[in-house]
Amino acid sequence: MTAVLPNVSSGTWVVTRLFGRAFVADEDVIVFADGIPGFPDAQRFTLFQANVPALAWLQSLDDLALTFLMVQRATLPEPPHAGTAESWAIVTLPHGTGPATANLQAPVLIDMVLNLGRQVVQTDSPYGTAVPFDLERLLAPPRPTLHP
Repeated sequence: MTAVLPNVSSGTWVVTRLFGRAFVADEDVIVFADGIPGFPDAQRFTLFQANVPALAWLQSLDDLALTFLMVQRATLPEPPHAGTAESWAIVTLPHGTGPATANLQAPVLIDMVLNLGRQVVQTDSPYGTAVPFDLERLLAPPRPTLHP
């Protein structure tokens, strides 16, 4: 009798500050050839989906201490970058009271088919780097719809 082993992709184990020990399959590595502005040496990343579908963590595989919380641009009042399937904004959490903000001037564009990413700094954008948004609304459980 021959045992059939499941098809396990190749990859690597990483130990991150936020997620602990995690396996990252080779096909889940997203390459940012130019890095992220301010972090040119961080070129390999992966996305860890948050418990909320509109949020994800962009985890660097070159600098395991580097992680960005991101929100899908489609969930924000401002329109996403034209022509992309995956358009994200890097989130800054408040240090005390106040709203979370999203960097809409420099969207993070990710092609999940080619596993390529890029943060595009749009100097002529009407949007800023710290646009407040209601993170609590995204985190709140959906309200049931009442039908009369």
